[in-house]
Amino acid sequence: MNATDPHNPTDSSETVLAEGDVIELKGDQALVRTMSQSGCDSCQSQGTCGTGVLTQWLVPKAQNEIWVDNTLDVGLHDRVRLSMKKSELIKHSLMGYGLPLMGLFLGAALAQVIWPTSDATTEALTAGLAFAGLIVGWWWPRNFWTPQKPVLHQRISKET
Repeated sequence: MNATDPHNPTDSSETVLAEGDVIELKGDQALVRTMSQSGCDSCQSQGTCGTGVLTQWLVPKAQNEIWVDNTLDVGLHDRVRLSMKKSELIKHSLMGYGLPLMGLFLGAALAQVIWPTSDATTEALTAGLAFAGLIVGWWWPRNFWTPQKPVLHQRISKET
């Protein structure tokens, strides 16, 4: 396999891995359920650390489900590892968070250019255009951008 094969990343620092369970199969697709993890999950002092205790109390363990191509011919209830390039994950974050935030600021800046005086009208226009920019920044990637899905990297255990 070559270095660009997503199933065999040669540099683990360039790849993000997550484990999950196959909960449904449909054609050549597998639905994998993963558990969200925080940085506190790997820390040895999570039981005594104030941040770790607060996180466990305020943030319940979230389950995520994603359909992926069943390239490894996994079965129902198999434990699998998913992989994704870090660059793709960063792109997902920018499209999900960065673009709406940029729209918010650009909308507010546009209002200041259109109506540069400082009065109640300017403030209302700034708030309205900032909100419109936020909505456009949220709407655009959901309608015109196709995110890359993670891929099945490895079968960890097979259900017998």
